[in-house]
Amino acid sequence: EGALEALTRAAQLDPKNLAANYQLGLLHFDVGEQLWAAGRADAARAEFREAVTWLDRALEISPDFGKGLLL
Repeated sequence: EGALEALTRAAQLDPKNLAANYQLGLLHFDVGEQLWAAGRADAARAEFREAVTWLDRALEISPDFGKGLLL
């Protein structure tokens, strides 16, 4: 929870911060996987959508960013 808040703040302060946008996508993806495994499919889908939003932002900053492309 604290990491999400800190990274969200970092992305607000610097929307072009590739690391913050990518890490936010990664964290939301991880939360989505945990929710999916717990049988909470609707909540998981919401987290996966949020992950895609942040990863798309990372790719807007750096279209050739390999890790962002993989996710």
